[in-house]
Amino acid sequence: MRILPMKKVTSIVLNPYINDSRVIKETQTLRKAGYEVSVIALHDGREGLAEYEVMDGVAVHRIKLVSKSWSKLPPVQVLKYIEFCVRAICEIKADIVHCNDLNALPVGYILKSILRCKKIVYDAHELESEQDGQSRFVRVTSKLLESILIKKADVVMTVSNGIAKWYKNQYGIRKPYVVMNVPRWRKIPRTENMFAKEDARLLGKKIFLYQGGLTSGRGIDYMLEAFQKRNDNKAVLMFMGYGELEERIKKAAEMFDNIFYHDAVLPEDLWMYTISADYGLVCIENTCLSYYYSLPNKLFEYAMAGLPMVLTNLYEFVSLNNNYHFGVVLDELSVDAFNKKIDYLLSIDEAAYNKFGQNARKMAFDLSWECQEKVLLKSYSEL
Repeated sequence: MRILPMKKVTSIVLNPYINDSRVIKETQTLRKAGYEVSVIALHDGREGLAEYEVMDGVAVHRIKLVSKSWSKLPPVQVLKYIEFCVRAICEIKADIVHCNDLNALPVGYILKSILRCKKIVYDAHELESEQDGQSRFVRVTSKLLESILIKKADVVMTVSNGIAKWYKNQYGIRKPYVVMNVPRWRKIPRTENMFAKEDARLLGKKIFLYQGGLTSGRGIDYMLEAFQKRNDNKAVLMFMGYGELEERIKKAAEMFDNIFYHDAVLPEDLWMYTISADYGLVCIENTCLSYYYSLPNKLFEYAMAGLPMVLTNLYEFVSLNNNYHFGVVLDELSVDAFNKKIDYLLSIDEAAYNKFGQNARKMAFDLSWECQEKVLLKSYSEL
């Protein structure tokens, strides 16, 4: 019997391929399934970051742009993008090109057009043409480009059911595969309270945790104002991460004794802090369709730790909570509504609290990466 050679897959991502958990999980799953996997990424210029390396059996090339030091004016940024695309196209010698996000899709399309044997996977990590803060020009251009190129892809996948339905209806394509961006399942044991260990003021407090990017559109301003208005000293608000709102949060933490800030920690240490909290906060604002249909990784990190959650009234959040009952949904994103849900969670008895936690863990188990990778491999079986 003739043994077929392994199919070669190249995954393209326009970031350094260091903390992109979704792309890393996908490449590992494909490698273990017998594909020969490589990654073309974008070097960000940081000192010590290898241009070439092998990570867990995956060959990674981070392209160092000659134009990296050039101006940041929009026309020059376009030239930098063109340089990346040209160099990626010249290097890729794969059977399957996995394009992560819209900015990688033109590379796959050009390769498929030149070499007819190439197969394209388009992996949309969010709703590309409906993002917060996009100018009208960028939105229209993105949608036009995507509407053309998405139909050239052999397989389309995305991160949530809402986005998949939107793509199907908007572009008239078959509904994309849904491969959620969730962690691998692990049973997280209760350990010592890391927050209280590091700051004795947190002993005996109920900790409402926000972990992740400290950026606009995440409900952070509402959280801050809500806790600034609280009169009790039972509940505290803990932020852990980094971003544009970091300094504002640190100033609030200096002024109010129920608001705290903790530096971001290494991914491998994060679970020890997540499990130390009592509740998780996922309060993304409905400022664009991409947010409305979003399903962030941190929701599942909280769930794996068994934390009941406060959620904004977004499509995927409501759908999951209706199925699993792991938290409370805000009727509206306002300071008063936020404090009402906090008061409710603080008032429930231990049995009700534990039930929320059990439901959260069940959701994390049912939807873990071990389940998502089966969908990924099913989609690849079509190629």
